Amino acid sequence: MREENRKIKSSENSRSLAQSLVRGLCLRQNGTACVLKPRPFAACFSIVILLALTALIIIYITGITGKTAVGSLILKGWIAVCISALMAFFILYCENNRIKVLQKRLQSEYEKRLKYAEHHDQLTGLFNRMALKERMSTLIGEKGRRCAILLLDIDNFKYVNDAMGHTYGDLLLKSIGQRLSGQYSGTASFYRLGGDEFIILIEEYVDLADVREAAVQVLNNFKKPVEINNNSIFVTMSIGIAMSPIHGTGMDDLMKNADMAVNKAKETGKNTVIFYNELMNETVNERMLIEKYLHSALENREFELYYQPQLNICNRRITGFEALLRWKSPVLGFVSPLKFIDIAEDTHLIIPIGSWVLSEACRFLKKLHMLGFEEVSVSVNISMLQLLQEDFVEMTMGIINSTGVKPGYLELEITETILMKSYEVIAGKLEFLREKGIKIALDDFGKGYSSLNYLRQLPISTLKIDKSFIDMINIENKNKSLTDLIVKAGKRMDLCVIAEGVETQEQMDYLMKYQCNKIQGYLFSKPLSEKEAADRLILNMKEVGV
Repeated sequence: MREENRKIKSSENSRSLAQSLVRGLCLRQNGTACVLKPRPFAACFSIVILLALTALIIIYITGITGKTAVGSLILKGWIAVCISALMAFFILYCENNRIKVLQKRLQSEYEKRLKYAEHHDQLTGLFNRMALKERMSTLIGEKGRRCAILLLDIDNFKYVNDAMGHTYGDLLLKSIGQRLSGQYSGTASFYRLGGDEFIILIEEYVDLADVREAAVQVLNNFKKPVEINNNSIFVTMSIGIAMSPIHGTGMDDLMKNADMAVNKAKETGKNTVIFYNELMNETVNERMLIEKYLHSALENREFELYYQPQLNICNRRITGFEALLRWKSPVLGFVSPLKFIDIAEDTHLIIPIGSWVLSEACRFLKKLHMLGFEEVSVSVNISMLQLLQEDFVEMTMGIINSTGVKPGYLELEITETILMKSYEVIAGKLEFLREKGIKIALDDFGKGYSSLNYLRQLPISTLKIDKSFIDMINIENKNKSLTDLIVKAGKRMDLCVIAEGVETQEQMDYLMKYQCNKIQGYLFSKPLSEKEAADRLILNMKEVGV
């Protein structure tokens, strides 16, 4: 009896030991806490041990020693079970080792992909900001190493996004990245910071001319249009440059200075290269100050419209005015449009300001018509952001109806560059307004990329020659023919051709010779206040005997 109790107790202890072994092998440490997680290999090993222990216990309890035939058969059966279990264990052991090798390989691939994702831009495949920071840290750490940052900002990219959609914009950015890295020759690495900003890091340069040559090469690579979904789009970019150690020795300083340089490049006409200099710090501070007071300028009635007369060359009569926005701040004084218009665009304040300008210009036009000058027209510059607003047409027609002006005497001016980049989106609005009798002028013609054949497709009534072509009349005779061709082409398409920025009699004589329709510039009159414009119109009518 005592022997049986001892065997039973031994059996219970063995079973308890086996259960504890299984539980222990299924526990995995995770930080400071133990989390129960299944481990197939450990569980199978536990089962093998459990089977072996069970076999030994049964043999011991039954007292089988192999002396009887039945006992020998049972013993052989349990031995076979144990051998099968050990074979299964060996197979699982091999499989487990194979899985471990596979897991290591997958982990290695995962870590490589993770590292790639951490250092590359998902859209373009170029290096990203983190990669730039690490590379700059390495280069700057090398004593005497001279490197340069070229910060590239795509001109008017926000219009592409607004007009064509973000999917189209992403495709354009991807194509730009491919062209940048594919066509540039030199020791450099390429990065996309986000949005429409790219970086070219020149890791070693000889002198300033070496860096400038690299930047010019980039601009030249984009003279050909980029093809997106069978559509051609011309891309220009502004490039700001900061060089180490001249303009800073840390990445933050170089990036800040390159950013100031690229902003200056945009201010000076875009599609150009500007190197950083210390005077740009003053420009940044000035911009921040202008933006601060610009937000309240409209509400505080600080804006005023001036009007520059447009003169018909043939009969010397004033036939219209261009409305020009002026800002006199009680804090900043007179602020040039060249300084605040771009800021108004960037902050989208141009939308309410532009609406006010159109309303005031129409009010002035109505006043002139009521004074008896019924053939006089007024031109108003329209921002691309205004055109992209869904209610632009309704807003324009609402102002016309509320002021009571005749649509045929209102002209909306749109720059050539903007029109060319977003024509597919705004074409319907322009055609609707043209059908209502409103005139559409293509401003700054010659600065963009439109061909004369393309002009035939546009719903425009007026062609305004950019001032740069008029300035060339005084410089070289060979360039005069360019203006001559534009005038002739415009007239052949039944467009009214206006020359902007006429300042000398030589320019005037040239334009008269080639029968340009109208001129506008300081030679005849500077921009005038509302009262001065009305008085100048009255004086002009007396001079021509009307």
